[in-house]
Amino acid sequence: MKPNIKTLFYLLLTFVYIAAMLWIAYSVLRGTLPFYWIFLFLAMFSRLPSVVTAYRRYSTEDDSYSTDLSLRPTVGNRVTPEFVAELLGNAGVIQVIKNDLMKIGQIGYREEWRFGLITPDQDRLDPGLAGQLIPKRTAVLHSTDYFKHNNICIVNGAARPLGMPKWSCGLETKLNKGEFISIRSIRLEEDAWASQRPSQSLPDFLREDGFPLKASYQDGDPLTTVRGGTIVIDHGKAIVIYPRYFMQRRLIDDAGNLIDLGIDENLHRGPTFVVAMQPSLSRELMRRVSSR
Repeated sequence: MKPNIKTLFYLLLTFVYIAAMLWIAYSVLRGTLPFYWIFLFLAMFSRLPSVVTAYRRYSTEDDSYSTDLSLRPTVGNRVTPEFVAELLGNAGVIQVIKNDLMKIGQIGYREEWRFGLITPDQDRLDPGLAGQLIPKRTAVLHSTDYFKHNNICIVNGAARPLGMPKWSCGLETKLNKGEFISIRSIRLEEDAWASQRPSQSLPDFLREDGFPLKASYQDGDPLTTVRGGTIVIDHGKAIVIYPRYFMQRRLIDDAGNLIDLGIDENLHRGPTFVVAMQPSLSRELMRRVSSR
């Protein structure tokens, strides 16, 4: 589906969603629907920001997910140890790896980054969600649960403005499409709950909200990201394919140590704060290669 068609499709879904909400509210007021339907209206209203911003969750850029490395297997189009050695020694492959390594401490434009604190006495493993862990305390950069996408969302933080277990704070740091910035350099808006959050620095902000981040890490820094693609042979050419869109994730324990890292491959950028514990399966990779 092309980007402009996707946009129209999601705008149509948004129109239908809002129309359904208005119909429920009108019908309850007129008495043609039982009063308890108002709870459905309230549930739909709580999801409205995510529905309205759905069209922004997909990349509108052209397919630029692959890099042609101009390499071909020399023996019968088969991958051999010799070809793998040649591949890893290729200047193009080396440069691609270097570019990815340079971005592991950075976050991109509207790239969702989830940060969870695992505490054994509070968290639970939900067998009904394919073995997904549900941390009680999470933080999400660029959350799509709110109209303002340039934000950090906190769930069950140490401080709760107005007593709310889930709330959002705007970011002073702004990014444009294609830009990346160090996660540690992100700044929060100066007037964002200033009485309870004196720090604008993201690491300090997270510490104040109950995430036991250490001052520094020699290895395993939680404030990083996963970068990298998959080298495949397609139509006789070696190319690197990156997921079209994925959500970064980091989990730490109550001592502030990194215990899990990875990506949640979720093309719909669902609003859930569940952190999947299974490795990412590149569905986008499988779809792209099998279509060629």
